[in-house]
Amino acid sequence: MILKKKNIFSVMVLILIGTVISMIFTYTCERFDPESILVFKTESVEELSEGQYRLTGRVINIGNEDIVQHGFCWSPFENPTINDELTRIGTKETAGTFTSTIAELPPDVKFFVRAYVTTGEEPEYGKNKTFTTPPPNLPEVTTALVGAITVTSSVSGGNVISEGGDPVSARGVCWSTLENPTLDDNHTTDGSGPGEFTSMLTGLTCSNEYFVRAYSTNSSGTAYGTQVVFTTSECMPAEGVLIFSDNDGIWLLNHEGVKTLFNSDGGRDLEVFENKIYIHWGHDVSVYNPEGGLIRSITVDNRIAYPLQMCVLPDENLAFFDNDRDTVSFTNSVGELVKSMSFTNAPPDESLQSVNGVVVENNLIISEDGNSQLVRIDLDNYQWSVFKDFQHLPGWLGDIDYADGTYYLVQSKKLFSFTEDEGENQVCELPEWHNTGIAVQGNFAYVTSNFGNKVYRVNLQNGSYEVIVGEANTPKDIELIN
Repeated sequence: MILKKKNIFSVMVLILIGTVISMIFTYTCERFDPESILVFKTESVEELSEGQYRLTGRVINIGNEDIVQHGFCWSPFENPTINDELTRIGTKETAGTFTSTIAELPPDVKFFVRAYVTTGEEPEYGKNKTFTTPPPNLPEVTTALVGAITVTSSVSGGNVISEGGDPVSARGVCWSTLENPTLDDNHTTDGSGPGEFTSMLTGLTCSNEYFVRAYSTNSSGTAYGTQVVFTTSECMPAEGVLIFSDNDGIWLLNHEGVKTLFNSDGGRDLEVFENKIYIHWGHDVSVYNPEGGLIRSITVDNRIAYPLQMCVLPDENLAFFDNDRDTVSFTNSVGELVKSMSFTNAPPDESLQSVNGVVVENNLIISEDGNSQLVRIDLDNYQWSVFKDFQHLPGWLGDIDYADGTYYLVQSKKLFSFTEDEGENQVCELPEWHNTGIAVQGNFAYVTSNFGNKVYRVNLQNGSYEVIVGEANTPKDIELIN
């Protein structure tokens, strides 16, 4: 058979290709060794106990290169690297399993984990395995409604229904002017364990909206109750400052309800006249300006046997009430006796009573609790008459004030309003007995509760009331400085 040149060339090319393939195959087979290749994997994630996990990897082939480091890395994100959280087990010289135990992971998080092996500068990684930590075993707590709201404080609390996985170590409330307050905000600590608790919120600002939540903390973390919203009481009028006395001293009360000490003399009778503060005790009267500077001192005529309480009259003359003898004594501005007179037709009852007065159109109106009558004395001629008869009211009569054509009278636990031509209307009934002082400004009356150790603010339009001072020591009298 005769081959053509073209065919001869084609055959020679095929022979050459076959020879090359044969040489490559022979060379490769002679040099390939499976044991020289590093083979490993991320094998499993096992939860040992709550919050503790065993990570397992396996080196299938150790390879020809030394393993200088191996372990596991994990992250909430896929394909974690040694730049994330990791364990370092060290070198490894033989094939087989390796493990690490990890703990203290945040609850309720899905994690990705990979085994890694380092033989050179850069590690190699196995495939991702995933696991999710369980939700925290937190306590369960509810938030109480907010009450006793004042300009600067309120009362809330809560109830720890369940302690969760571990005992509750702390509980209380937290609050803020922003929603969802936490322990990073203002908070109280009110004991530990399960059950109900009461919390006092202090340092608040008047006329502000606040958000409050109860909290309870155990070893798993802190749980919060539902959010409750409240608004502190309206700011007291800025144009006037209150002054009141108790057994610890005499106190100024600003429009935010914050008290500051004015004078350390406790248990005194107070009067304010033309922006001067009269402080009375027995036969001594001291007159101060609003800044606390002493203007003058007055010694009351000792012929007035028992001047329990005082009223400042026009021209800065004074009236003193001797309630042992049911008399009123008038002095000039330096305390010299001008006239004494009885203001009742009944014999003196010689018992301690609360007697006080207010001047209206040159008449001294006296609240006299012995006979439950209001007496009017004309300051021009010192003639007296019964102004209002309240004998139908149970209990004694206390302090009296006058504003814009209306009289306001405290009586035992109650506050009444009335006019000269009309009978009394009950404004409210306060929780405690023996309310001794009253000062009226605008739509509010400020009342000292002697037995309750409080100062109340009463809304004269709707009868609602609130505590603006909750820790007074037997408060006595209260006045308004304009």
